[in-house]
Amino acid sequence: MDKPQHQAAFALPYIKAALAVAIITTLTTGCSLSLGQSEDEQVIGNDPISSSNSLLANSGPKQGKADAANDTLIERADDEETAEATGASNTKAKTTEPKWDKEHPSLASIAIGQQKAEVIKKLGDPIDAYSQGDGSQRIDIMEYEGYSIGFGTGNKGVLFVEIHAKSVATGLSGLRVGDTEDKAVKALGKPDAQSAYLIAYEGKQSVLKLDLDPDKHEIISFKLFIES
Repeated sequence: MDKPQHQAAFALPYIKAALAVAIITTLTTGCSLSLGQSEDEQVIGNDPISSSNSLLANSGPKQGKADAANDTLIERADDEETAEATGASNTKAKTTEPKWDKEHPSLASIAIGQQKAEVIKKLGDPIDAYSQGDGSQRIDIMEYEGYSIGFGTGNKGVLFVEIHAKSVATGLSGLRVGDTEDKAVKALGKPDAQSAYLIAYEGKQSVLKLDLDPDKHEIISFKLFIES
């Protein structure tokens, strides 16, 4: 073996080792970059429903009917989002969700005063259920995927409905969590009350309230509750 060939053979193992180190370093760096994610901070405005944070708790196993009802709401919202993103006709999406009707107020197809048995028959068993308050002031709360429903004692029925997830169809002209304040006003009309933190509409024995992120001017939750 002549001298140049001998030197090349001698250097080959070191070259392979250097390449291996470079490849491993590149893969490691790529993985660490792809895992880096930031979380948006949620800004909560004034809330007429007491202990609102506890209403957002979700725990327990999903039930059969609840899965089907939640999937319907989520698929409807996903279909609208796909049509909007692709520029396809969204005529069907607009007709699947009714407009806000203050004479017959509802949110996520649930109306104020609707009885618990009727709601369970429609949506299935909740993910979680618990109570707040005592006696005549007790509120029984049922949690579903992305929204919650509160019931009064006796035959009072639904006292409030709250949506806090973008995946849930509101039944309000296609609006959902994450939409802009301007889009909401365009869809629902001039609000009866408005601030940096909320816009509100009066309905028959009820109030529809949209909590806003004051910096982004985006909807962070929908709430329909009985007017006391």
